[in-house]
Amino acid sequence: IGRIRSLAQSADGTICTVYGNIRSHLDVSLINSFGGDGVGLFRTEFLLLEKKIGKFSIDLQQEEYRVALEKNKGKEMVFRLFDIGGDKADISDFKNEVNPALGLRGVRFLLANPDILVGQLTALMKASGCRELKILLPMVSDSSEVLQVNSVIKEVALGLRSQTGEMLTRILVGSMLEVPSSVWIREAILELVDFVSIGTNDLIQYFFAIGRESEQDYTFFQPTHPAFLNIIHNIAISAKKMGKPVILCGEMASNPLYTPLLLGLGIRIFSSSPREIAQIKHVIDKVDIKEATQHAQ
Repeated sequence: IGRIRSLAQSADGTICTVYGNIRSHLDVSLINSFGGDGVGLFRTEFLLLEKKIGKFSIDLQQEEYRVALEKNKGKEMVFRLFDIGGDKADISDFKNEVNPALGLRGVRFLLANPDILVGQLTALMKASGCRELKILLPMVSDSSEVLQVNSVIKEVALGLRSQTGEMLTRILVGSMLEVPSSVWIREAILELVDFVSIGTNDLIQYFFAIGRESEQDYTFFQPTHPAFLNIIHNIAISAKKMGKPVILCGEMASNPLYTPLLLGLGIRIFSSSPREIAQIKHVIDKVDIKEATQHAQ
């Protein structure tokens, strides 16, 4: 399989998109070399974990985002806001929690620390300039969180506009669906956002009440359990009904063995590990969507 590939198209003519996941601007060239259609998930928290931007420095963030956008010029890029919390206390002065996976994490952490949220939004908006900006909210569990962040986004955008006198680019907001409560009220969330992204790793963890890194109970970490497949299918149905794109990321998106099944469940946009992009596209090219749908059912 060659590294550079065009858009993936199923055997019966359905166009699909395969993005790549990145941790910094250094990964963009890797996505391009494997024929990726853009960046479906910029895990911005790794800039903190790997000490690339220090203590939430706005200037360093802005430069990192600007360089990533330049390298990815003409292609999609989705920036997920810092998905940090009690399990990553070493990046700041925040204390560890008793159960960090169930604590103040993702959008909860950002809303509890508005200076960090405003700082990241400011850096993203300044870096994007006149380009379209896609922002993804992590760990959303309720529609009220989306409303709160949307309000902050508007405030930051208006503030920058008053400073520069220029109209900012169009900002598209997406929500991660990785907490069971957000899946249950997905249509209420879909009404408030421009797109959604299914975070399969965390969603499996919370759905089955099994730690992603648990060794004793690894048999319960089942991506192909009928109940979990039904979740993916229902999200795809809701998103299609409401005319909103749905991206699937996590380990399922990076495993070509799951690709035909996911296509049959209604997934058309994947965001995978860069090195798996060409293989995922190769599999998509061989799949008949109608047959895949029948098999999925």
